[in-house]
Amino acid sequence: MNDEEDYDEEDYDDMRARLEEANEVILVNFLNHTIGVRKKGKMKMHKMADLLRFFGNEYLLNYESQNLLEGLSSFSSFVGDWFIRKCMWSDESSLRDNLAAYDTFIKYLTETDQLPQDQGEEYLIEKDERQLYVLRVKYYSNPEFELEDILDDFGMWDDAAILALENGITTSPLAPGQGRLTLNLLISSKSAKFLKLKAPELISLKDWTKSWDDPAHHWTSKWRCEECFSMKGTKERIFLVTNAASRYSFLIRLAPGDIKSLFMALNQKLMATLKNKGATHPATIQLQIATLSGSDRSLISFQNNHRLHLDCILEHSEFKDLQEVEERLNDVPSTTLATQSPDLEFAHLCETDPPFPLDSGEAKIIPFLN
Repeated sequence: MNDEEDYDEEDYDDMRARLEEANEVILVNFLNHTIGVRKKGKMKMHKMADLLRFFGNEYLLNYESQNLLEGLSSFSSFVGDWFIRKCMWSDESSLRDNLAAYDTFIKYLTETDQLPQDQGEEYLIEKDERQLYVLRVKYYSNPEFELEDILDDFGMWDDAAILALENGITTSPLAPGQGRLTLNLLISSKSAKFLKLKAPELISLKDWTKSWDDPAHHWTSKWRCEECFSMKGTKERIFLVTNAASRYSFLIRLAPGDIKSLFMALNQKLMATLKNKGATHPATIQLQIATLSGSDRSLISFQNNHRLHLDCILEHSEFKDLQEVEERLNDVPSTTLATQSPDLEFAHLCETDPPFPLDSGEAKIIPFLN
């Protein structure tokens, strides 16, 4: 190795040491503020610091020769391209974790006046762009798709093709006629009390004319509603509504006594999920919900474990809305499911046992569930 090569190597080492030291100072201040001042969870903030450290020391240092404060504008190229292609562990979940860490870092910088408020907002990544990055990693890490399906001739992201793939997956064929959607909804005693639901609207399983375990029920028929946690500063609470067959869950925010909003949210969420998973459905659907009291031990046990997963998810990541939390929760692996996750199990059941047939007559009400 000649003297010039020694000098270049020393220059790189000096630069690396300088930028890593600068990043550590930035991250120590970030942790002191978020944990000490803002009282954020210690484990969650340290995980975010690790993600920011990786962005700073592995991407910015080598590609931009900048520290974390200098390289904010490069985060989009990092998370939306480099991270997806170069990191073997990149997936939808890890990408969202990086976005959450970046959002928290920008908020910290504006709170501590290191960035003006309007400038901090400019650095934030728009919702549509974030969703596009999630789609990129979704199809890039899916072995069913080839690179030419999502990249153009120059190796750049073909976002139009990715969106076309996503739209093709989420487009559901319409069945003729109408549909009758009947849901058998078990409501825990705690949830029933909060929702002010009593007999005769709340029917005990022992007095019900049908059977909860009737094999004639379609797989989408049986659900259970359980309270998860209260919303700080309000009387509202978050409820977990879980399907017995797929273990797929919805998170619904409700006020005391607002049973109508539970019905509306459950109907909207279920229909949106059926369409998203490609399930055939009629254009017109009648909704019928039977509210029941009683127990399904396996479902109760699953929801109790799921609430622990939910606490863990909320502790280690930041989310902007319940839908993001819901998506993460339905990705949690389960040994009781052949497909490992409720999201995949729901999609599998939609494909193998769709709720609505395609060949019903124009005037025929499609028998559904009961």
